[in-house]
Amino acid sequence: MRPIDADILKEQFPRGTYWEYQDNKNSNKYICEVIDAQDTVDAEPVRHGEWVEDGAIIKCDKCGEHKQFPHWKFCPNCGAKMEASHE
Repeated sequence: MRPIDADILKEQFPRGTYWEYQDNKNSNKYICEVIDAQDTVDAEPVRHGEWVEDGAIIKCDKCGEHKQFPHWKFCPNCGAKMEASHE
């Protein structure tokens, strides 16, 4: 798999491109060439975490950042996606 920026890819196909390339064989070849020419984006794996209780404090189990809002779905400090929240 090679992650690419879909927004940049869309810019490569101006409106009406389909009608300009009505021959499916040529249009498919053209589309594949444009996709292959796209730069790969740097993507990081999703970091998963949880809000955990530490006495009276709620913190991210990945970075230890203390938060007052455990309902947030991401840690604003390290970016971890919170799978379970404190209740």
